[in-house]
Amino acid sequence: MNSEAKLASSWFIWGLSYYLYYPFVSLFAVKFVKDVTILYLISTLFAIPMPLIGSKLARKIGLVKTMMLGGIFSGLGLILFSFSTSLSFLIISYVIASMFFISLPSYYSYMNNLGKGTISKIWAISIIPSLFTPFIGGIIASVLGLRAVFLIGGILMALTALPLISLNEIQIIKDSLVFDVKLLIPIVVILPIALAFPFIYLVLKQNYLMSYENIGLIATLAEMIGAFFTFLYSKFARRFFLSLYLVLFSLIYLIYFNPMFALFFGLWEAIIPSALEESKERSPEAFGIINSFQQVGWFMGYLFSYLEFSVKTSILISSIISVILGLIFLVINKR
Repeated sequence: MNSEAKLASSWFIWGLSYYLYYPFVSLFAVKFVKDVTILYLISTLFAIPMPLIGSKLARKIGLVKTMMLGGIFSGLGLILFSFSTSLSFLIISYVIASMFFISLPSYYSYMNNLGKGTISKIWAISIIPSLFTPFIGGIIASVLGLRAVFLIGGILMALTALPLISLNEIQIIKDSLVFDVKLLIPIVVILPIALAFPFIYLVLKQNYLMSYENIGLIATLAEMIGAFFTFLYSKFARRFFLSLYLVLFSLIYLIYFNPMFALFFGLWEAIIPSALEESKERSPEAFGIINSFQQVGWFMGYLFSYLEFSVKTSILISSIISVILGLIFLVINKR
């Protein structure tokens, strides 16, 4: 098994974990707090420095060990999350679960050193589980309860380290981050996603009274769309694709007219790797900075929602920003 296959295997297991539990985070958190944004807000605040810490750690112990540690700690956090009995325990455990961000600069650095298009290709592989695990998560939640979803998800997350045990370490020359307007692309695209992220599946539950199984099914279909467009980008890397993805993502506001428009939320899966491919950086330090600024984008989106906006307004603003960014990037790429 070559390096790309080992990385893809690790991220595939990550996908098994993540897509099993992520549609249900808000549905579990609402049992402890009315405004679930507080969970995302606090955990993201702690996540902001994690990529920078991860990039420093990679220089000391290597890219591979850093990737492994991120997965193991994240899995532990999810397991603790499943046993939460109070809001404080819920938040602390979710902060631990967010330690996967320590490993991201090492993953992206390793991938980019394997060649252009590798990030999108492996991302596309990692979201293959999204084609079935959200639905499975819904079934587990209905039969065993929501806690079981996070317990199983945590065990799987820890197992992301397994394929990396035999992965060869690589030496990467330290480089400085040279500012380019395209450097902002993987950062600013996070804002519209963050504005809508905590709420899409919560709207399905509260506005349409959907069962966990049906929410899982819609999440699965949404992820199918995201997987398709991510794979499309990895094959063709057309400059206008990112703009198209953002415009399609903006259709999520129509969820208030028909729940099936939640399917367009799946475009977030294509937006993030497509934006990252715009970067030519290769070192963990460079990706540490990019990933940390991405966390700032997530934090700002959650903060706006928490302080100022209703759920409906947050999703509306998310759609508006998506369209604006799509048009801006279209102009930039024409130059």
